[in-house]
Amino acid sequence: IAWWAQGIFNSASGPQFGLVVFDLQKKSAQVIHQYTVLGGSGGWLSPAVWSPTGEWLAGITRGERNKADTWVMRADGLEEYSLGSTDTPVWRPDGTQLAFTAWPLDSGPAQDAQPTIVTVGLWLPENLPLDSGSLPIEWFSCPAE
Repeated sequence: IAWWAQGIFNSASGPQFGLVVFDLQKKSAQVIHQYTVLGGSGGWLSPAVWSPTGEWLAGITRGERNKADTWVMRADGLEEYSLGSTDTPVWRPDGTQLAFTAWPLDSGPAQDAQPTIVTVGLWLPENLPLDSGSLPIEWFSCPAE
């Protein structure tokens, strides 16, 4: 299980948010991403989204760098990648790609948001050939006929 928790995760700073992965069989927990919210920003944190393989989590921080930033983190905490000012991550059913909405750097209106995709391991954003302002909801693959 994974969820966002608030606490003091290191002695160098005040309260933080952290994405915590709980291993129910081993009865252990590990904070895999922690951050301090910038003053005057933040908000409710959306649940992290597990990749279909269970190897990665896509989590959206609020007020870490921007209003909303998507991070892709290996569930064991060994790797993490920032996708920048983005939102609404949706995994491809085989876990090889992640679609999301990339927001303009100037935090422009929602209609300027760009549908984007990254391939796991490459992490190079590619714009999708969809209208600006389109938001991913779910990724569905039809079985081969």
